[in-house]
Amino acid sequence: MSVRAGSVTSRRVDCDITVMKVSGSDVLAYFQNCTATFSRELLDVSAAQDTWTHRESCRSDVEFTVGKVMLSTEDLLTLFMAGGTVYVSCDIAGKTLYFVGIMENANVTSGNPIAEGATIRLGNGTPTLT
Repeated sequence: MSVRAGSVTSRRVDCDITVMKVSGSDVLAYFQNCTATFSRELLDVSAAQDTWTHRESCRSDVEFTVGKVMLSTEDLLTLFMAGGTVYVSCDIAGKTLYFVGIMENANVTSGNPIAEGATIRLGNGTPTLT
C-alpha cells in the first residue's frame, strides 16, 4: 500500500494512507486502516472411501475493510445509504487493485475523533491487479 507522511490541521498525525478511491472520490488524509482480504471457496470432492480429503478450487472473492476519521462528512455511510455498486481502486505493493463492489456494511463510532468504517465485497466481475 502506498503510505506517505502527512499532517492533519497543521500537525503530524502518523501518516496519510492514500490507497483508495471509492466511486471516483479520493478519500485522502483521514484513513486509519484498510485491509484487502482475498479468499477462495474450496469444494470437497472426496469420495466415500478416501482416507484423505480431496479439494478443488471453486469461487474466489475479495473483501475490502476500511476505517477513517469522520470530520465534516460521512463519506462511507453516505455511499452505503445510496446503495448500488461502488468502484474501488487500491494501491498494493506498487500495483493497483480495481474492482466493482457492494458495501456490505457501514458503521460510525462516537468518540474523539468520530470514526466511520465499511466493508466492501466484490459485486460482480473479476478484480484486476495492474
